[in-house]
Amino acid sequence: MTDNLSIWRIEGNQARTSDGRLWVDLRQRALAWSNQLGSAQVLQLICGDCSATRREVFTRRNELVAIYDGIPADGASVELRWVYETDGTPETRSVDWLLSMQTDRLDLAVNCTCRSQWDRHTLWVRTESRGWFQWDGTIHEAGADQRTQAIAIQLLEDRWYLEAIWPTDYAGIYLGRMMEYTVAAWRLAEEHLEKGVIRRMRMHACCLPGSFDPKVADQTYHRFLDTPVPLTA
Repeated sequence: MTDNLSIWRIEGNQARTSDGRLWVDLRQRALAWSNQLGSAQVLQLICGDCSATRREVFTRRNELVAIYDGIPADGASVELRWVYETDGTPETRSVDWLLSMQTDRLDLAVNCTCRSQWDRHTLWVRTESRGWFQWDGTIHEAGADQRTQAIAIQLLEDRWYLEAIWPTDYAGIYLGRMMEYTVAAWRLAEEHLEKGVIRRMRMHACCLPGSFDPKVADQTYHRFLDTPVPLTA
């Protein structure tokens, strides 16, 4: 099913926005920004060594929806939604990342992360206790007792990226460097999933003009918290 008004275009194992600025690798379950902003693969769902099968993919206005079986394990499935928003300019655009997970098994152990990586090294972190601070480049691991709310990274001199997690979905974060890449892995809160229960999780990513500004970052983060979960059409 494809909505004629959709801004997403499915092309084999990829889906692109009609403005060409964002695309999703459906095999990797990851979002990518335009190459003009440097190499970046963000909001990638990783669940152990699961062998996932894509059951269905379709578009719905500003949403791309993909359903996978076998995530996080046999007898379970997930629905991923990428909801694209733009103010009409190339400088500002955002994506709501929405995950719905369910299983027909009893007490299924869940171990999922949402991973992003960039070929950039200047990164800021926002925690509940410290606000924004610049990451020093050493391995940083924080659990639920050190609640991390958002991260930001300078893509170009006049572009930066912000990524935030819905507060109740946070269980920890890992920041580190892998060869030339900076890596952020958010640990999602759910540890066990019961039969018949649908668990939903949410993250937000946006590309903003200018240099990193903590005031703008705070406004963007709080706007995310104040925005209701996008409804389906």
